[in-house]
Amino acid sequence: MTNVPEVSVIMACYNASKYMEETIESVLNQTFADFEFVIVDDFSTDDSLEIAQRYQQMDARVMVVSLPKNSGAAAARNAAVEKARGRLICVIDADDICRPYRLQVQHDFLLNNPASVLVSGAMEYIDESGDGVGRTYPITDTKKIRKKY
Repeated sequence: MTNVPEVSVIMACYNASKYMEETIESVLNQTFADFEFVIVDDFSTDDSLEIAQRYQQMDARVMVVSLPKNSGAAAARNAAVEKARGRLICVIDADDICRPYRLQVQHDFLLNNPASVLVSGAMEYIDESGDGVGRTYPITDTKKIRKKY
């Protein structure tokens, strides 16, 4: 990639091979296409790294970083941020599935609301069959956000 992407999607993974393919596919199939996907493997002992590397070979938007020792999610995310080139950063966990329009909606919101520095979304929890088992919604009130964090 020679052009700077608008968005860098970052994902830390550790022994996430069970979920990674679906997660990666959900990112690569976004309606918003101007992104890179930085995947940091945190010294997994399963085949997470191999899965990520396979996608790197198939799609030029994917960049894989392999940490030399298990360092934890925060360090792995920081390593991803260091490699990220996008103007905006989007974080996804290795067991998440994005709706196909996630990046587009979040990108457009940030562009149209320049005072905003962060976006989030509702989460729907699913079981291993893919059936919905619950939802959580992000806190949207500024006072409540400041109180919680």
